[in-house]
Amino acid sequence: MRQGFVKVAAATPDIRVADVSYNTGQICRVIDEAWREGAKIVAFPELCVTGYTCGDLFFQDVLLKRARKAILEIAEFAGDKDMLAFVGMPLMVDGKLYNVAAALNKGKILGFTTKTFLPNYSEFYEMRQFSPGPAAARKILFEGGTVQFGPCLLYQATAMEGLVVGAEICEDPRAVGQADCRICLCQCRGRGVHDGPGVWRVQRHRGKRGHFERIRTLCKRYHLFGN
Repeated sequence: MRQGFVKVAAATPDIRVADVSYNTGQICRVIDEAWREGAKIVAFPELCVTGYTCGDLFFQDVLLKRARKAILEIAEFAGDKDMLAFVGMPLMVDGKLYNVAAALNKGKILGFTTKTFLPNYSEFYEMRQFSPGPAAARKILFEGGTVQFGPCLLYQATAMEGLVVGAEICEDPRAVGQADCRICLCQCRGRGVHDGPGVWRVQRHRGKRGHFERIRTLCKRYHLFGN
């Protein structure tokens, strides 16, 4: 981060459907490449840990457990790199399966941003396997620790207070007056909920939704698409 600018990267790794081990290696390779190129933020595609088109394989415990293990491996791999990475994966919480973006920094999982609006038309049938994200963020247990889980999670750089980053998945930013506006509302009215030793800290929404167009004008927003 220099003079108010930060280099970002949109990543598209070569993956194989349901081959989590292969995909993990490809994601780590791209993280390393982005780091060598000086990127401080990198966004990976939706469900890239498993592949988007797993269909009913998403019902298989072996796939979901391997995805959980994979995100820990990816976080560990990126632990020595000063960057924030968003990686798409499926996540089972309280018996429901969610489409999430895991935020990784300094070897830790900072949060899981959930997808709210699931496409269920034409060739898309996500509601067969996935549940919409909850209305509000909360902490969940994940592999022996607690992690923020839900919509509208924001990540603020400790070395650059004005840099606040949020993740949105697929349909969410295109749903008029919904997730994209919540991100703006959170950025203007968010509060810190975790101040760990890492480079980024987590924020979450604390205000009511509303006045979205006014809030858009208050927040300088830039989008980075990983597909």
